[in-house]
Amino acid sequence: MVVLKKIHRLSKNVEEYMNITEDVHRIVEESGVRNGHVAVLTAHTTTGIMVNEALSCVETDISEMLKARGLHVLSLIHISEPTRPRLIS
Repeated sequence: MVVLKKIHRLSKNVEEYMNITEDVHRIVEESGVRNGHVAVLTAHTTTGIMVNEALSCVETDISEMLKARGLHVLSLIHISEPTRPRLIS
């Protein structure tokens, strides 16, 4: 049996951590599946999925690591410029 469910989340900041553990647990419980695997996928190119303890100190450590490497402030053209249709061939 395959069960497909979606969890929709919209971020409000450039860098944001969202704990979806309870959502995933609820979906598995409601599915009735007792044995198997759970796959969590993201449909957007600028998101990431991290499996870790949901501790604020871990999130702070990750944010500080990104800042130390200069990865927290990226010039994202698709955010700063309005979308214009274009044909690429």
